[in-house]
Amino acid sequence: MLLDGDAAAGNLCTITDSPNLYIGDGIGTCGDGGDTLVSGLTVNSGATLVLVDNLNATSLGIIDWSGYGVLQMTNDLVVNGTIKTDAGSGLYIEANLIQVGTSGKITTSATAADTSATEIYLGYDTGITMTIINHGVLEAKGLGIGWGGHIYLRADDLVVNYGTIDTSGGTSDTGAGGNSTHYAFEAYVDYGDFYSSGIVRMNGGDGGNGNGGDGGWSWVETASTGNTVDRNGDIIISGTWEAKGGKGTNGNGGTLSYMGFKTDAMGKVYVNATMSIKGGNGTGATSIGGSADGIDFISDNSPGSVDVATPGKIRIAGHYDLRGGDGDLNGSSGGYLEVYSYGSTTAFQGTDVELIIPVALMSGGTGSAKGGDASSWALEAYTFAPQYPNIVSGTTNTNTVPSGSIVNQANIQAQGGKATGAAGTGGMGGYVELITTVTWWLNPAFADATTTVLNSGTIDISGGAGNTGGNAYGTPADGWDSLYLEAQNVTNTGTIKANGGTGILQGGDGAQITVNSLDVTTPSVNTGTVQTVKGAGTTPGADGEQYFDGALVWP
Repeated sequence: MLLDGDAAAGNLCTITDSPNLYIGDGIGTCGDGGDTLVSGLTVNSGATLVLVDNLNATSLGIIDWSGYGVLQMTNDLVVNGTIKTDAGSGLYIEANLIQVGTSGKITTSATAADTSATEIYLGYDTGITMTIINHGVLEAKGLGIGWGGHIYLRADDLVVNYGTIDTSGGTSDTGAGGNSTHYAFEAYVDYGDFYSSGIVRMNGGDGGNGNGGDGGWSWVETASTGNTVDRNGDIIISGTWEAKGGKGTNGNGGTLSYMGFKTDAMGKVYVNATMSIKGGNGTGATSIGGSADGIDFISDNSPGSVDVATPGKIRIAGHYDLRGGDGDLNGSSGGYLEVYSYGSTTAFQGTDVELIIPVALMSGGTGSAKGGDASSWALEAYTFAPQYPNIVSGTTNTNTVPSGSIVNQANIQAQGGKATGAAGTGGMGGYVELITTVTWWLNPAFADATTTVLNSGTIDISGGAGNTGGNAYGTPADGWDSLYLEAQNVTNTGTIKANGGTGILQGGDGAQITVNSLDVTTPSVNTGTVQTVKGAGTTPGADGEQYFDGALVWP
């Protein structure tokens, strides 16, 4: 694209210190009276639009977009071909609708060996971009040791991904793998919804002779500025999301992967996806596997939002891999899965939570000397209805309506990792907490009979095997729990295993667990199998303890 100077008649040009695009008339200079301002554009299949760096630091307000290829249009941008830039920092694009077709691509990926990608911004809190729809590819990938870039999407009404978003680090033949960047993918919808049925990748690259690259972080937030009655900030996701650490060769596995999803207007959060933030494996005599971080699903009703009539449900299904990486020396820690509902409507209704995940793998990795620990917060689900003046009516929650209930049907595996060496120690098991109540820090004794925790899933949070077996996370000797279930009424029909790890020399200790129904007239119900036994060994571990409604029921 021509910068300054007038383009040949019918060709595109731009001018210094302007985000606008013009069709030149071949006379005079670009942007003079004879040229046509482009208000909307289609980049045809097979065509490439290269945006140049044409801005000074303050030309678009307080954000310094110098170093970016910049384009702003009041109408629609349809990309069936390719948009890229020769600017050093990346791309910044605004249009009423930004739509990338199935053959389209917007890219800032590295093109030279061992270099990093740059950034892509589609929308940025200007009120110009209403909708972003991707059927094609948004890509900011590194090469070799190079890092992935940062992709940022912001629209007023809607963000949809049917295609592929990729911010992965490069894979190296001779050095360390490239990292995906810290906030690899961000999407904000000021008033509306986020949908994705495509692929989002933020993987660290494999190292050819060095550590694996770190996986990236992502954050999706809807109704982030407010909402209207008919747009409640829904988050609906299927497809595949990956933020895995890369494999290390003669080095450690990649680490640091995270995903977060939040609706600020108590919209529904429906997820039925395959998600992985697994830590990378490490190879080599002193190698350590990469640790996983976590995945958060959050429903809130932020101050300033228009109240919703009925809160949306959080319903989490799919397959989740949050395991710690294996290492030839030490395995690393598994990740966590957290589901929070903080808000309430003007009727003080909270959000119900359903966990119907077939499998969530959150165990620590395998190592020779030490198995990785499962997370000390492996699975947390909370539904709280806070007691504060209502943001719309000014009335106060007097605890007359409960927060939402929690149903767990998931197969949760958050075990300590296995130690394979002759003197190895198994990893510690994880911690699980399912709590639903109103204002637990102010009035824990009051709740409605419909406020329930129902568990029918299999939860295994046992210690890992080794020469010395790993303990459960919380034991009677520790004085805290490995599993805590609390609501007005609690029912368990599933299988819960919180045993000490098997040891050759020394067995691990079993867990202490607590199940508590706040309604003293209706005790907790347990028709499932609950195990908190000591790990076997030449010297066995110690048995755990089980408390139901304050009473010790085993051993």
